[in-house]
Amino acid sequence: MSSDGSPKTQVIDARGYSCPYPQYLTMRALQTLSENGILEIVLDNLPSLETVQDYARKHGCRFVSANRIGDNVWKITIRK
Repeated sequence: MSSDGSPKTQVIDARGYSCPYPQYLTMRALQTLSENGILEIVLDNLPSLETVQDYARKHGCRFVSANRIGDNVWKITIRK
C-alpha cells in the first residue's frame, strides 16, 4: 500500500522483448508485489499479450484490462 492507502502500482516495460521474457518479468514482479497491488505491463509482442494474461490468471491474480496504447503497444493491468 502507498502512504495514502491505495494499492501500490508496479510498472514493467517489456517493449522489445519476445516470449517468454515478458512472462518471466511478470512472474518476478508478482513475487514481490504486495497483496491487492497493481501490476502494469507494457509490451509490444502480440504473443506475450496472451501468455502474460494467462500466467496471471493461473496464479490467482485478477486480470483488470488490456488496452492498446500505441502502434503495436499494449498495457496489461493485473491485480494481485
